[in-house]
Amino acid sequence: MDDALRVFKEYHKPDIVLWTSLISGYEQNGEPKGSLTVFAELIRCNVVGPDNVTLISAVSACTQLLDMNAGRSIHGFTIRRKRSFDLSLPLVNSFLNLYAKTGALMAAEILFSITEQKDVISWGTMISCYAHNGAAKQAMDLFNQMIHRGGVEPNSVSLITTLQACEATGSILEGRKIHKLVIQKGFESSDIFLSTALIDMYMNCGCPSEAIMVFERMSKKDAIAWSSVLHGCVHNKMAQKSMTIFHDMLTLGSGIKPDSTAMVSVLTACSELGNLQQACCLHGHITKCGFKNDNFVGASLIECHAKCGGLGDAIGIFEEIKEEDKDVVIWSSMLAAYGMHGKAKESISLFSQMMTQSSTTVRPNESQSIILHWLTFWDARGSWTSPSAAASLVG
Repeated sequence: MDDALRVFKEYHKPDIVLWTSLISGYEQNGEPKGSLTVFAELIRCNVVGPDNVTLISAVSACTQLLDMNAGRSIHGFTIRRKRSFDLSLPLVNSFLNLYAKTGALMAAEILFSITEQKDVISWGTMISCYAHNGAAKQAMDLFNQMIHRGGVEPNSVSLITTLQACEATGSILEGRKIHKLVIQKGFESSDIFLSTALIDMYMNCGCPSEAIMVFERMSKKDAIAWSSVLHGCVHNKMAQKSMTIFHDMLTLGSGIKPDSTAMVSVLTACSELGNLQQACCLHGHITKCGFKNDNFVGASLIECHAKCGGLGDAIGIFEEIKEEDKDVVIWSSMLAAYGMHGKAKESISLFSQMMTQSSTTVRPNESQSIILHWLTFWDARGSWTSPSAAASLVG
């Protein structure tokens, strides 16, 4: 952008096209503050006025910064200057998107209600505004209004947003209606993002069999789709099915590698099954695929080994991690592992070690405090003891 700014300054009286190019350039290159700085200079100079394209870029910069106040100022400017140019629908949609992203629900509602001509982006943005600001029922109502009275055909984005609203409210009947609409439009097998949203909706509404049917009908599956169905199976206490799907992913996934989310899900499933042999196989896969430096995967692996009876393996994993790389998640998982096996002395010793060696980077969180609290009443032989007796274990 330095070169662009230098060229811009060579013009004695830049026209609005040049101003807009610079403002848009900053915004599109991830420098929203620079975009708003140039926009403010344009308004201050008052030589040429901004047009709709200029304003859209400036509003998009506000959205990137989640700066609702700056966006409101630009909105007020457009209202005061509306005689100078026509307020285009794309500009209206930009303001709707700003208000949706910054949680200004009332401002979005007012703007949406006074906009006479709305397109699918207007409807979808308002639906998203409701869905992401805790008003899932209003999101579903507005979607139905768009379908039945708005005369607008839903697109993939509006369908996904409404499915998320169904998921949030557990509205499985509404979700099934949208699924039917998705099938009618031929989106189910071809749109990965929409199919994944259907999987999430069914899984979180307690209908895993329907989610799996959607998954199996997908013509193409990406890592996110595989992760969603894995997580959903674990969420619905289908640990063995999760393990089967993970195996399918490795053998039938067309080279798609599991991400950290998928690995955490399958480790959780393995923990529920208590299969130490499978835990060891997963351990080898994690090492092979380079997840050793992922602390969430590492913590899940420690927990998995501990729940499957392999406390020694859990300790080995913990000790392999460099001290400077151990975060609160890793320490917590090892504390919990000792707790599962009634190792009060080791747990309290580890807690002291954590506070001594990592006091600058790690603080005990609530879960650790709970673990330590009940471990102080449980000695290494698995019998109840007093806090003072437990405290003596570390001395």
